[in-house]
Amino acid sequence: MNSFPITPAPSIHKNYHLLLTFLIILALLSLGTTIYLLLRHTASPSFSSNTSSKSLISGTFDINGVIPPDAIVVLKRTNASSPTDTAKVPQSFPAVDQGTWSLDDDAAGKSYIVTASIVSQGKTIAISDPIEVTAPAADETITFNIPAANPTGSAIISGNIHVDGYIPSGATITVKGRILGKAAFSTIAANLPATPTQFMSYASAVAGQTYEVIGVLLDSTGNQIGSSSALEITAPALNETLTINSQAVPPATPTPTITPVSVTTTLQSSTPTPPPTPPMISGSINFNGVAPANSRIVIFEKVYNAQQYQVAVNNVTPADGTTWQWTGAQVGTWYNIIAILKQTQSDGTDQDIAVSQTQSIAAPASNLVMTINSGIVLSAPTGTITANCGSLTGGTWNGQMSYASVPGAQSYWLEIGSAEGSNDVFNSIQNTNNQSNQTASVNFNNGIAYYARYAYATSLNAGQPQFSPFSATTQFKCSQ
Repeated sequence: MNSFPITPAPSIHKNYHLLLTFLIILALLSLGTTIYLLLRHTASPSFSSNTSSKSLISGTFDINGVIPPDAIVVLKRTNASSPTDTAKVPQSFPAVDQGTWSLDDDAAGKSYIVTASIVSQGKTIAISDPIEVTAPAADETITFNIPAANPTGSAIISGNIHVDGYIPSGATITVKGRILGKAAFSTIAANLPATPTQFMSYASAVAGQTYEVIGVLLDSTGNQIGSSSALEITAPALNETLTINSQAVPPATPTPTITPVSVTTTLQSSTPTPPPTPPMISGSINFNGVAPANSRIVIFEKVYNAQQYQVAVNNVTPADGTTWQWTGAQVGTWYNIIAILKQTQSDGTDQDIAVSQTQSIAAPASNLVMTINSGIVLSAPTGTITANCGSLTGGTWNGQMSYASVPGAQSYWLEIGSAEGSNDVFNSIQNTNNQSNQTASVNFNNGIAYYARYAYATSLNAGQPQFSPFSATTQFKCSQ
């Protein structure tokens, strides 16, 4: 038998490992590209997908004094309704007077204690008073005074003076101020015409110095007939407000004496005298939280020393920024005003849900803000979601979504996405159709998996913060 020399063959294992490595790298690149395209494609153009379980609390900063360039405001939020939940959730914002702030990750209907401090170079230089607010809430103001250790330089304190009540002819306003802790007030401005709204300005204040400022209403003879509460403020300060309640009483209107006169036949043209404008107390509602179904706000009034409240305004819409007015007030009379959120029950009775603070004010008056924290928490809907695929045309189904109505709901929010929690396919808010199921027409691609969920609100044309958390997600696919 002849023997032949054996020539070494190329390494099969080596080539196999090279091929396997190339395929793994190619798969990783493809996976990365797919993830990037999905993330970019599922970004919501209008509503945030996560906002269903979040509710915004927002407002502005009123910062008085000299603000260091590096200063920031640190807000801390705690759960007001649970004494055992003491975890503080901090967020920070630039320290800018009239700057805006917002806190997310707030559950609709929950009440929170918000505390704020201004920090510069790692040190806390100012602390605001805490505020208690129910989510969702807007237009909340957090006020700071930043005093300086060595006040120096000129600064301005300015703002508006509101006079509520009867203003007699010839009345004037005097603005007085004093350094905090001093005994005597000095005159800042005098002989300002007494009008319902008057601008004030103190241009000789010292930057970083804290003052107490009051407004005094004087009649034409110089007698004091009203005074504001003291405003504690650090210069510079802008957009401040002093409110004076006038104690003046309008003169009694004498009963006219009727004297017979002869009647002539001469016709004379005359301009009719317009009817007098009734005295009015008006304002707006600062509504925080969720309004329950079948609810309204009722404004009650009583004369300052009376025993019983009376209805001043009924059926005020429970929404933030709603305005109201009462024309039954008497000029020069002091009233206690209170607002109550009421819900009509199935038996026709009313249940009090939330009450504002009582405010004392003289008529006429305007710009009275009544704050209500509703404390209502909406639960997520648990009804079923059904997809009707309809007919297929060119790879697209002209489908319809159907989901169960919620008792008392007036608005619905439906999201459909190509991934769980996304809304890149359908994202719409609509009012109720008053049927047992709500519907929406949606087009679907053949063979693609979709994910749907919905939320509800108890008012018509509801905004995003008024909605409940979203329902559980339902997955479906239209295929042929």
